[in-house]
Amino acid sequence: MYTIAVINQKGGVGKTVTSVNLATALKHKGHDPLVIDYDPQMNATDWLMGREATDDDATIFDSLATWDGDATDEWSFANVLRTSESVGIDFIPSDRRMAAASFDSVIGRSPVFPQQFRCRVQEFRTAEVQRNSSSTMKHDYCLVDCPPSLGRSIATALAGADGIIVPIHADRFSMRGVSQLQDTIKR
Repeated sequence: MYTIAVINQKGGVGKTVTSVNLATALKHKGHDPLVIDYDPQMNATDWLMGREATDDDATIFDSLATWDGDATDEWSFANVLRTSESVGIDFIPSDRRMAAASFDSVIGRSPVFPQQFRCRVQEFRTAEVQRNSSSTMKHDYCLVDCPPSLGRSIATALAGADGIIVPIHADRFSMRGVSQLQDTIKR
């Protein structure tokens, strides 16, 4: 599973639209994508689930905050994954706790920060291969819809990504954001 972080610190440049539409296009081409909503605004979650996540929904925050290396735990990606009834795409919802204050106070203070996301992706890959009894995985792409930020949540998303897509508008503010993102990636 090739994991792509769809990222730009600037808001309103089309990260969610890119994530969901690219996943839909991949699905139509015969691939089986997974979308992870990493943004506390929950737009990808709302789009794919038809509503925002509630306190009763298992989300990416639960999975990251509870990572302890046990792939069978109740908060593994496999256990928080849902399938969109409208487009048939698997996704992991987000919730408001992915906002900086909650993220930093729980996930950002973990002794394994920023590796939680990378470790969850790796255990998900391993579990998919074991479930399929072969060397293939069900999901061949994972698109991570990132928030407009360069904070700690982005550090974890980048640690788990194999590549990035940076949607931009053709204006100086978007270009400035790309320059700042390049600095963050280099660190």
